[in-house]
Amino acid sequence: AVELDTALLDDTNPVEAGPPKLVWNQLNKLGAFRGHVSGPFEITEQINAEIERNFHATQNKKIPIDFEHASEQDPTAGTIPSEGAPAQGWIHDVQSRGRSGLWGLVEWLEPARTYIREKKYKFFSPAIRFSSKDRVTGQPIGARMTSGALTNNPFLDGLMPVAASDHGPGT
Repeated sequence: AVELDTALLDDTNPVEAGPPKLVWNQLNKLGAFRGHVSGPFEITEQINAEIERNFHATQNKKIPIDFEHASEQDPTAGTIPSEGAPAQGWIHDVQSRGRSGLWGLVEWLEPARTYIREKKYKFFSPAIRFSSKDRVTGQPIGARMTSGALTNNPFLDGLMPVAASDHGPGT
């Protein structure tokens, strides 16, 4: 038999003392959007309910956040071949809040936390697959958020600025 060190199973950073610091951030807003490069789409309360349901149906229960949608890009583009698309944060929970859109409980990592505090990055941008299929059965499951990005030029204009702490945007 193989014994595992339970400390290796803990996904918190062992360098930091205590549990990860989590803060709620707005992930999207309701509306119809016609000018996106991938084509028109609509975010409704139903779409957000699908995203929430599909998030809770996963075993990982985490959505990565990167810079400028790096994880959604071609793996040979930009700095991805040399640096990859490392997570700059993790969404640990999602919650549809009706007319307020979708919100996520976010753990920010470095350097993103510092960049937010220094106002180098101010906004969140979601990557949503509107017609996703179950990975095992192939059956349609509706909308699923595959990742998110810190950006200064989000397509969804008018979201709340990101917050790195409970003290408000940019903190």
